[in-house]
Amino acid sequence: MSLPFYGEDAIGVWELVLFDAYNGDGGQINSASITLCDLKVNTNIPSLELSNVIVEKNTSYTISAENMLATTDGEFSSTQVYTLVTLPQKGFLEYEGTVLSVGDTFVQKKLSKGALKYINTQDTAFSDEFIVDVVNAAKGWLPDNTVSIREATLNIDSNTLQGVSFWPNPVKNIFNVKITNPDAEKVFISLFDLQGREILQVSEASNSATFTKEINLRNISSGIYLLSVQQGKKKSINKIIVSN
Repeated sequence: MSLPFYGEDAIGVWELVLFDAYNGDGGQINSASITLCDLKVNTNIPSLELSNVIVEKNTSYTISAENMLATTDGEFSSTQVYTLVTLPQKGFLEYEGTVLSVGDTFVQKKLSKGALKYINTQDTAFSDEFIVDVVNAAKGWLPDNTVSIREATLNIDSNTLQGVSFWPNPVKNIFNVKITNPDAEKVFISLFDLQGREILQVSEASNSATFTKEINLRNISSGIYLLSVQQGKKKSINKIIVSN
């Protein structure tokens, strides 16, 4: 039996639902499939800027746009929708006062107004994380984004460079790196492939309250890379996707 869906948009979420009107008569379905005759690539992917969530032990923290900022050119913040893929293990998330579960959604507009909270339940040193997907109004999908959560007191002696953010991700051509409250040492920004080979390195002096650097990635092949941002003995490493 063929069920054509002529004229439907191939971009989006497709599900095949089968209904058996004669359940229990011994019949069976051996296979089922959906065939897309016209391949369409959605290039309107949302961008997500992330920075570590720094939390004291056994307290709550309101996650802001400084921690999570999803954007799409030409769209509103209300159409940038997060889906929770994995839960934090050392605490829980609340959205507008309701505890979130895997599969729940929330939007950037309300996140930016303080609707999302992380409640930590630990009395000892900890680190935590959760993973989100982002979908926009154009049905662009940015999957598997890890939001890292760190204990505030651990950062005093840590070698992790704090206050680092970057955007867009995925990136096409131009990429931006920002450090909030940097020290006076030179900043080194490197890009590594997944085999550990250094693909690119730039460096620049830090001489203001906020360090910002625009990097041209036009000549970098599409793929997944590791972004290293180092200042003095402190370093931040994050995954980025190049889509040239």
